[in-house]
Amino acid sequence: MNASLIWIQVQNEMRLRSRRLSSVAAILLVVGLAWLIVQDPKSGHALFVMNQVRALYNSEMLSMASATLVSPLFALLSFYLVRGRIGEDLRSGVGAVIGSTQVGNAGFLISRWLGGVAYLSLLLLAFMVSVMTCQVLRGEAPLQIWPYLQAWLVVLLPSVFFSISCAILFDSLPFLMGKGGDVLYFLLWVAQLSMVSQMDKYQGVGIPYWMAFDMTGMVSSITNLKYFVGKHFSLGGGNFDPALAPRVMPLLISDGRIYGVRALSALLALLPMLPAIRYFHRYSPDRVKAGHSKQRRSPVAVLNDWLRPAARLAQPLFRLGASLPGMAGKVVCDVALSLTAAPAAMLALLVLTVLGLFGSSSILPGVLLASSIIWGIVISDISTRDFQADLEHMTAAVPGGAGQRYLRQILASVLLALVVMGAIVLRFATSHPAWALAILTGIFSLSALASLLGRTSRKARTFLSLFLFWVYMALNAHSVPVIDIMAFNGVVNQAASMQHLMLGLAALLLGMGYNRWRSE
Repeated sequence: MNASLIWIQVQNEMRLRSRRLSSVAAILLVVGLAWLIVQDPKSGHALFVMNQVRALYNSEMLSMASATLVSPLFALLSFYLVRGRIGEDLRSGVGAVIGSTQVGNAGFLISRWLGGVAYLSLLLLAFMVSVMTCQVLRGEAPLQIWPYLQAWLVVLLPSVFFSISCAILFDSLPFLMGKGGDVLYFLLWVAQLSMVSQMDKYQGVGIPYWMAFDMTGMVSSITNLKYFVGKHFSLGGGNFDPALAPRVMPLLISDGRIYGVRALSALLALLPMLPAIRYFHRYSPDRVKAGHSKQRRSPVAVLNDWLRPAARLAQPLFRLGASLPGMAGKVVCDVALSLTAAPAAMLALLVLTVLGLFGSSSILPGVLLASSIIWGIVISDISTRDFQADLEHMTAAVPGGAGQRYLRQILASVLLALVVMGAIVLRFATSHPAWALAILTGIFSLSALASLLGRTSRKARTFLSLFLFWVYMALNAHSVPVIDIMAFNGVVNQAASMQHLMLGLAALLLGMGYNRWRSE
């Protein structure tokens, strides 16, 4: 536990993370998110609305409301951004060097934890500065720094502590290093948000101390808002009556109990570090192998092993791909490879395809939802396969190079979706043409985003974390058109579909530009 050695390791961790292009993409993401949630009142929508009266865009309201809205996203995204560093040590061979040094488990993992906190603090700072910029441009109230710092420290920082602690714990235990750990954390995150159902019991009576187990910060923050403004309010884009004067909000983090609850949350967030330090594998070859971090050790992996003979169902696709000329044959082979690697998903998609063809109209939204989730999980790996198999340079040397390979990956994702959901699109084309169009634009935009994020970050979980967060939002925000990307809620409209199309085109162009830059 040498303090100077820990400080050096924290600095190295920050250098490694900050120099990656994925860090730039993450900063752009949080900046864009800030501009998205702080809507201009001139549009008829406002961030915080109470009984048709919007709140004035002052520092007190914007800081608390924006932090509350993004706290679940940061709790989810932080885990997937930090997770995987120990796996990279294994793949690069640095792990063997680290394991043979005299540095202790505690000092090493604490330095990794502090490096993760410093890195994510930069993202939190970028988000906070972006919201402050929005306030300055709206020009409704003078800017104050202290409310933003309070929201950053009280609402967001404990959730970041917990996410990083879990990421280090999952990377320290061999059986949690694969996708099983990714799924387990997502289920834990969903369980945290289920605490929302308990909020109504505490309106006007403050925050109970058991909400210290709310690691996301959203539940305790909304309970705190209800303590000040009552039960009836809309957070995140509600309609308001422009004839009514805006309500001036007070400092929304002034109840002393929320400080105690969130401080306790920050302490509880450190608990996963204790078993991580105790059971850290220390890159020992008898406990974890170089390819261990890439293996699927979840129940899904076991199921895939049991169903491995079913992978033969994809063999006709390989033969078809070999017979087709040029790009078409390569795209079909990419689809066949994805299905062969995940026979459980292949069988599930096959069943869903049959239901989409012959099922009744009443079950089509549910079939579309299930198909979208499985398809999104499958395509998260397509653009990272070359890097994981150490074949990037080889695939870049074949005719067409990395640019053609990138386009093939997008087309493979689109083709897989059309095979699974094409029947639903055709059935909606006559009864709900707007839904059919939305599905097609959603397929394109999600495919382009999966390829862009996978190519730039070289991690499947970058897209996967955002995709799972969107699924959760879409399942809970049934009436928001822009969230209904795949039309399974039935509320998407033409304007939202055009936004999705523009997002996909932007991702496509950015990815092509990135590949051109990398090749030069």
